[in-house]
Amino acid sequence: MANQKHPYDYWTDERIIEESKKYKTPIEFKINAPTAYKKANEKKLIKGMT
Repeated sequence: MANQKHPYDYWTDERIIEESKKYKTPIEFKINAPTAYKKANEKKLIKGMT
């Protein structure tokens, strides 16, 4: 997987939710999109996703 660099503040709530929809489980989300997963945890969005 290529390392993608996003501008600061790229991960808005909407983008995090859209990214999470690509994965079936939280573990898949964490492995495949670690930065989005980290931001989701920081913003307390994980509980609403699972």
